[in-house]
Amino acid sequence: MDDPLKTCPICNEPCDVEFNTLGKKGCARIKDSSQRRQNRTVQPTVGQRVHIECRRDYTNDNNIKKDLRQQNRDTDKTELGERSTRSKQHRFDFASCCFFCGTRVNLSKTRGPDEAYRVRTLSLKTEILKKCDERNDEWADIVKGKLEFARDLHAADAVYHITCNCNFRALGLSIPKRYNDKPGAYALTNAPSRSVGRPPDTEKLEVFEKTAEYLINHDDEQITIGELVQKMQEFSGGVGYTTKWMKEKLLERVDEKIIIANILGKSNVVTFRTTAKSILHDFYSSPKTNDDESEKLKLVKAAAALIKNEIKAASATTNKEYPTSEDISSGAYNLDFVPQSLQLFLRLIFSEKDADNKIASVGQAIVQAARPRVVIAPLQIGLGVQMHHHFGSRYLIDVLNAMGFSSSYTEVQRFEANAAVSQSTDIPGCAKNVILQYVADNVDHNSCTLDGYNSFHGMGMIATTTPGTRRTTPIPRLDVTSKDSKEKGTIDIVYFQSKAVHFGNTTYRELENLRAVDPSIHLDVLWKVVWPLKPARPSWSGTMQAVHNDRHPGKSSVFFLPMIDMNPGDLTCIHSTLLFTAKEAKRHGSTPVLTFDQPLFWKAHEIVANKPDDADLASIVLRLGGFHMEMSFLGCIGRLMEGRRC
Repeated sequence: MDDPLKTCPICNEPCDVEFNTLGKKGCARIKDSSQRRQNRTVQPTVGQRVHIECRRDYTNDNNIKKDLRQQNRDTDKTELGERSTRSKQHRFDFASCCFFCGTRVNLSKTRGPDEAYRVRTLSLKTEILKKCDERNDEWADIVKGKLEFARDLHAADAVYHITCNCNFRALGLSIPKRYNDKPGAYALTNAPSRSVGRPPDTEKLEVFEKTAEYLINHDDEQITIGELVQKMQEFSGGVGYTTKWMKEKLLERVDEKIIIANILGKSNVVTFRTTAKSILHDFYSSPKTNDDESEKLKLVKAAAALIKNEIKAASATTNKEYPTSEDISSGAYNLDFVPQSLQLFLRLIFSEKDADNKIASVGQAIVQAARPRVVIAPLQIGLGVQMHHHFGSRYLIDVLNAMGFSSSYTEVQRFEANAAVSQSTDIPGCAKNVILQYVADNVDHNSCTLDGYNSFHGMGMIATTTPGTRRTTPIPRLDVTSKDSKEKGTIDIVYFQSKAVHFGNTTYRELENLRAVDPSIHLDVLWKVVWPLKPARPSWSGTMQAVHNDRHPGKSSVFFLPMIDMNPGDLTCIHSTLLFTAKEAKRHGSTPVLTFDQPLFWKAHEIVANKPDDADLASIVLRLGGFHMEMSFLGCIGRLMEGRRC
């Protein structure tokens, strides 16, 4: 604490430099000047320090007369009343003071009773003015007067305390007591008394306001009422509204902006009702400025809002099913996936005449970025699956996803798991006119590891159909677990008890002398002879196609089947494979045909020979792979011709 004798009695500041020490005569002179000035607060004591300049100005006769004249003029203005002008009035600072209580706001307070927000919606002013009419009290009149001078709270960066907002919306409450004694607080003469009945829970109202702000900031998601209740419980630490009360409070809070409906099987989904008309109205009603740059940015923001509104309203915004392969490969479908306004915007930007592929690619990337949790863009998931199929690199997919051109690696894995579970062992389009054949062989994965671990050596199977068929039903987007995959991809292992197998004597019948006349045997000679004549002849492939005029069955299709984690050469593994293929072929109404390579073919032949004639495996047709059959034939010729001269 400062020493009173070292403090100037005139300016009340410490006297460290340029001061005098008062004696009796000096004290009397200053007291006399105080009486003349009609100021009894300056009462010096003997031995007290005083600034030389303060003492000179305070005791000067001319200064005393001048100050007395000024005091008389101020008194006359106060009695007569001075005209107030707008330049002398205090302007309310919406960017730093709460318009509910008038005190300054600390935006760094993100938790607690002093938590504050900036105005983020254009409808808040309308809601508060409506609440002012409902309250119809002194506090409402003050707030209404403030808001009438703010044309756009969002543009003015207005701030407010969340506690003040809750109290103002709850009828019967006044400004929180913690703000009454702060500078700038509104002085209410008739504070509203608490209404009769259960008092409103201010704590829950604060958490509800925070939940409502979360809903506004995450309007690109399909949030349900139940999810908002859970979010409110997260904010409050376990305390929240019921689903019914949450719906009522939301309708009361933002009634004109939201729709609560059932969408794609989800009940009570909250969506915002933003129309192009409201966006254009907000754009044209916003205050105009003379700054061309700011007007340009406002126009761009309005265009972006219109495009995003159309993206949100698009009917293709579903993530319950993955797009089919036909949809992904269809250029028209990919282009139609992009909203018309976004297509027009991109066509005006791209300089190429035929830029449909780029418009579809960039447009779907924008749609995916605008609604990341709602949309599954066809080109995004298609590119991710294709890159994973060709390269198997998570890093590559993560980089493409970070740039916005591909789905995430997690989504690609989810697609593959759903595709495996949804298809299972079914062969789509398998009919009587389709030839179904199964092929089994050994499968090796990560066979060249340093420690020998994490390698796989088992029996793999595929099914081929001729003519080819394609899957037409979309793949559902579900949360597939390892248990689901296990149930769909499990093959029953049936132990095979080995017995001595005797094939008996093999009798070969005499081959019939089949002679067939090929009418096209000299076709190549004719094709070469007519060359010098220079006729309009087709090429060799065209000639063959013209001669052999028959319908081609088309390209075959290949379907992957589950694997058996056993040694492929084990008889039990081969036996289980035979039973599985026989069961699947019977289910599809086809004769079981199974192709092996030479070692597995011989063991499978032994197993089938051990079965009785009425067994399920008796009808299975075993085929040796074409390459192995040719090698066996060549080996046979080599042994027969060994040592002979041609």
